[in-house]
Amino acid sequence: MVSAAGPCLIAHGETAPAEPRAALERAGAELLVLPLAARPEGAPEAPRPEERRGLDLTALLAELGRRECNEVLVECGATLAGAFVRDGLFDELIVYMAPTLLGRDARALLDLPLNRMADQVRLRWADVRHLGDDLRLTLAPA
Repeated sequence: MVSAAGPCLIAHGETAPAEPRAALERAGAELLVLPLAARPEGAPEAPRPEERRGLDLTALLAELGRRECNEVLVECGATLAGAFVRDGLFDELIVYMAPTLLGRDARALLDLPLNRMADQVRLRWADVRHLGDDLRLTLAPA
């Protein structure tokens, strides 16, 4: 990641260990310290600050905007993707769907606290395409 062409910016929290930070800087990465995000409303207080929601994504996007980054591609797992959706920090969501059914213990697409129909996040179709046997769904906030 750090050896690829172009600049490399790595965001981390205040409690990130010193040795890995130093190794990343030696490899040429620029490090950006961000505050931790506030816990979601109604969530129990985490025993340690680093167990909160992770980095403040609004602060990250503000810094990227200050650096004139007009587009940000976030390719990630369910936790980070869920945080971007939960906080309304996305313009577009691209989902690749295979014609496969998985059981209840399969990894979720988004880690969101949606337990009732009333909790749903409404989206609108922007594009739907067949890619081989899969579908590429492009969705936007409703």
